Amino acid sequence: MLQAKASAENIAQALSQKRPTIGASVSGNYNWSMVGGQFNDSQALTTGLQYNQTIFDNFQTDARVEAARAGAEIARHQILNTAQNVLLSVVQAYMSVLSDRQLVALRQENLEFFQAQLQSAQDRLEVGEGTRIDVAQAEARLAQGRAAYQAAISSLEVSEATFQRYVGASPGSLAASHNYARLIPPGQVGTRWTGPSGAPTDGISGSVGISITIPMYAGGAIGSGVRQANLEQIQSEVDAMSAYDQIREAVISAWAGIQSADAQIVAANSAVSAGSEVLEGVIQGRDLGTRTTLDVLNSQAELINAREAVINASTQKVVATFSLLSATGQLAGQELCQSLRIEEVVDYTQTVEDVWQELRTVAD
Repeated sequence: MLQAKASAENIAQALSQKRPTIGASVSGNYNWSMVGGQFNDSQALTTGLQYNQTIFDNFQTDARVEAARAGAEIARHQILNTAQNVLLSVVQAYMSVLSDRQLVALRQENLEFFQAQLQSAQDRLEVGEGTRIDVAQAEARLAQGRAAYQAAISSLEVSEATFQRYVGASPGSLAASHNYARLIPPGQVGTRWTGPSGAPTDGISGSVGISITIPMYAGGAIGSGVRQANLEQIQSEVDAMSAYDQIREAVISAWAGIQSADAQIVAANSAVSAGSEVLEGVIQGRDLGTRTTLDVLNSQAELINAREAVINASTQKVVATFSLLSATGQLAGQELCQSLRIEEVVDYTQTVEDVWQELRTVAD
C-alpha cells in the first residue's frame, strides 16, 4: 500500500512541471559612513514576487505525467498480485493443516488396528493357532505405524507454524467445506524604498520582466531520450507477452491439477470401497485359517494408502481451485477479500493530483 502511494506521488511531481511556481523574497540593508566628522546612513527594503510557468516543452511533461500514472497503476496491480499471493499461501497453509490433521487421525486409527492385530496374533499363538512369525510381522507393522504416526504429527506441527506465520493466529477448528490505479514564462515584480536617516526620502519603483527560452541544441539529450523511450516501449511489449505466457501456463496448470485431482479422488474412493471389503474378507479368512496374519496386515496397509490418497487428492483439488482463481485474477475479488481496501490508493492518487493539495495536509 505504501509503495503504491509513493508511486502516486510521481504523478504530482510530474504535473508540477506544467504548473506555476510562485515565490516571494524580502531583502534589506543598512549602510552608514563617517566622513569629515559627519555621520551618514541609509537603509533599503526590497520585496519581490516571482511567478514561473512553462508554456510549452514539446510534450515532455505530458509524457512524464502519463508514465507516472502508468507507474501508479502498476503499483496498484502489484498490491492486488501480492494480496492474491498471500491469500493463496493462506489457502495452502489452511489445507495443509486440515489434511495433516486428517492424516494424524487416520494413522492413529491405523496404529490402533495394528495394536489389535498384534494382540490377536499373540492370543492365537498362546492357544496354538498362530505362529511366532505372525507375531513378529504384527510387531514390525506396529513399529512402522508408530513411525508413520509420528511423521504425521511432525508434519502437522510444521503446517500449524506456517499457518500462524501467514494468519497471525494458531489454527483453531478448521472446516473442510469451502466456497470458491507552466503557461507564463518567468517574471518579477517588486517595490523598493530607500532613504538616508539624515535626509529622509522615500519612493516606490517596480519592474516587470519576461523571458522566453527556446532550446536550439541540447547536446544530443533529446534524440537520446526518444531512442531510450522507444527501446523501453519495446521492452514493455516483450514483458507483457512474457506475462501473458506465464498467466496462460498458470491457468492451464491449475486446470489440469483440478482434473487430475478429480480423477484421483474417484480412483481413491473406489480403492477405499474395495479395500474395505477385501480387508473384511481377509480377516474372516484368517479367522477360518485360510488366510494369514500377513494377508490382513497387507490389506490394511493398502486400505490406509487408499484413504490417504483420498485426503491428498481432495487437498490438491482445493489448492488447484484457488490457484486457478489466482491465475485468472479473481482470488483478490471482493467476495474473497472483503478487507482489502485498494480504493484507498485510488483516492490517494486523486488527492495528490489536486492542484491545490500542497496548500493543505494530505492524509497518509
